[in-house]
Amino acid sequence: MGNQERRAYLEAVRPRYQQADKENKALILNEVGATLGWHRKSVIRALCRSQSREPKRPRKKTAKQKSPCGRKSKVTVSDVLILGRLLRHCNWVCSKRFVVMMGLWIDYDEKLYGAYEAGQKQRLLSLSAATIDRHLRAERKAAGMKGKSGTKPGSLLREHIPIRSGPWDVTGPGFMEADTVAP
Repeated sequence: MGNQERRAYLEAVRPRYQQADKENKALILNEVGATLGWHRKSVIRALCRSQSREPKRPRKKTAKQKSPCGRKSKVTVSDVLILGRLLRHCNWVCSKRFVVMMGLWIDYDEKLYGAYEAGQKQRLLSLSAATIDRHLRAERKAAGMKGKSGTKPGSLLREHIPIRSGPWDVTGPGFMEADTVAP
């Protein structure tokens, strides 16, 4: 089967796939995959792709917008606002730590700003770190969060720091070791 025949076949199947329910979509994917000899994910991409290859003007996606073949996001706009507020309370920690801290801060936030919608608290607590990162990317960027450290590596300072291997036998008074940590 040549490229033109494949395209024609996909064009014929595409409307039926986009209007089908979940069970019928699975049957269509199996049928097309067997006919073309393609992997299931390649078939999904080909059937979800728009007919024209012309570049389209990018549009802004809202939190509840659904892609033609994807699923709805369970994170609403009000969820993103609450997550951003909680993240500021937690001093912009990384999302893996934020997921753990959120359970502690969410009750405080609810007392301070009023009750949440029905089921919103449970929905927020069920989010993964990657999902939170994806939805708060713009907020972190706007806050100027540019990395994990406030220190910069420098070769001039490194030359003045003595590096010794083995035990340090310092018994005299006034000796102290300290590390500095940037927030």
